[in-house]
Amino acid sequence: MGRLVTLVLVVGLVVAACAGDGDGGSTTSSPADPSTTQDASTTTESADMTTTTSAAATTTTEPSSASGDDCLVGSWELDSKAFVENFDSIMTEAGMPDAEVTALDGRFTVEMSADGTYIAIRDQWGFNMATPEGTVIIEINGDETGSWSTDGSTLSINPEESDLAVESFVEVDGELVALPFGQVPIEAPPGLATNSEFECSADVLRVANEGVESVLNRN
Repeated sequence: MGRLVTLVLVVGLVVAACAGDGDGGSTTSSPADPSTTQDASTTTESADMTTTTSAAATTTTEPSSASGDDCLVGSWELDSKAFVENFDSIMTEAGMPDAEVTALDGRFTVEMSADGTYIAIRDQWGFNMATPEGTVIIEINGDETGSWSTDGSTLSINPEESDLAVESFVEVDGELVALPFGQVPIEAPPGLATNSEFECSADVLRVANEGVESVLNRN
């Protein structure tokens, strides 16, 4: 049982590491002012007088999205099976190379809007971690909302409201037992982390943070 408790603690650290610090350092840029007016003066000279006339020269700038990258706008779903492959090296480094991690059947979806806001929904999303001592089950449910922005190839996530919660169990000899941690409220579980490097195409969004890669497919 000691190794199982250690495993759950390791998973807690993984959740924090994959999520980043949650404060995001996120900034949402405001749309540019659609019109900038400058005064342009022209001068006409004659033998007995000088006449100056002013004309207004107008430059128009189209409003831009808060992200500066339209590719990110839309609905995405995390490839959970690919995501849990990140745990192989993490479990080995934690001294548990025999832990076998598989994804639950739940879903993690993210809706990223052009105004720089997002909603992320976890529906029975999480992991099974099989060890010789038993299987640990981590399940995450709930919604998270916040803002997002980009700076070059860096994606910043700023969670603002969340009702997400983690439930942890251990299955030993067919018996499912809730671990002492019970239900733990969290702000930003793994899958979408702040200050991440990203690559976006028409159908796939790849996000990498501290060696952990998330692959999201466009819905």
